[in-house]
Amino acid sequence: MSDNHVETHSLIIPSDSESRKALLGFVKEIDVQLTLIDAAKDHIKAILDHVKIESTIPSKYVKKCATVYHKQNFVEERSEAEDFAVLFETLFSNPSTET
Repeated sequence: MSDNHVETHSLIIPSDSESRKALLGFVKEIDVQLTLIDAAKDHIKAILDHVKIESTIPSKYVKKCATVYHKQNFVEERSEAEDFAVLFETLFSNPSTET
């Protein structure tokens, strides 16, 4: 162990108060963001619960639409679904290939 850090088996932890204060600040900033993420997830769940009451569309499809809309990746999603369909049909449409 030297004067400016503490070593573990895989980490070198700074021992000076300025570096530790900065690390603590980073952890606290991440904590705030994780709290916001948790709140957003709870809100999304509440919306989807409302969808179940107000709509005949299954909430999983509404969530998928919202996710694709947010990511703006409809073309990629469609392509992956088509690839999956071809793969699945190729593997399982011919009973002689099943084991």
